[in-house]
Amino acid sequence: MGRLLDHMLQTSIRIINIVTTNYDRLAEYACEQKRLHHYTGFTYGFFRQLSAPNEITSPRRVNIWKVHGSLDWFKSPLGDIVALSNIDGIPKGYEPQIVTPGTQKYQRTHLEPYRSIINSADQAITSANSYLCVGYGFNDEHIQPKLMAKCLRQKTPITIITYALSDAAKRVIFEGGAQNYLAIERGGTDEQSIVYSSLGKAPLIVEKNIWSLAGYLSLIM
Repeated sequence: MGRLLDHMLQTSIRIINIVTTNYDRLAEYACEQKRLHHYTGFTYGFFRQLSAPNEITSPRRVNIWKVHGSLDWFKSPLGDIVALSNIDGIPKGYEPQIVTPGTQKYQRTHLEPYRSIINSADQAITSANSYLCVGYGFNDEHIQPKLMAKCLRQKTPITIITYALSDAAKRVIFEGGAQNYLAIERGGTDEQSIVYSSLGKAPLIVEKNIWSLAGYLSLIM
């Protein structure tokens, strides 16, 4: 991921938006490996507090919108949300802030910081000129409505790379009427890929790994 982000920022692009439902900090680590500034809704440092995007400026930046929270987000004893890095355990009086699957999932996302994060993710999706989806199953109502609206109404290009296309992804892309897509999934082995494209009716079998992120990067770098 670090290689991909660094490659993209070698162009005229100065800000990249990552929208993720994952709790892990893979995107943050990838940015730091490549010396890229990243913004997750918080200030920099060990004890990070909520901040507006314009509080942090840099020539190149990656915005990481974690719509379901993060492993390093906590509610403090004061009731506000902070982010704590590199800790071995949960500090006393602090409550982890991640939205897990369940009946209260959408109720919790109406609260801060999720409300602001989802709003920023919506803005990023709406303003984008193209999309790259890595391992996304198209099973989250916080993301795909605006994403697919752009793909259907404005024919915005979308590329999907994944181990296996989910049934939801196939319905949204193939049956939903997307007109400018490229979808790649693993074939019978790790060294085989199945490629679906809006330019052809039948899928193509490619005897090469281009379904993983590393394999896909071999096509563009």
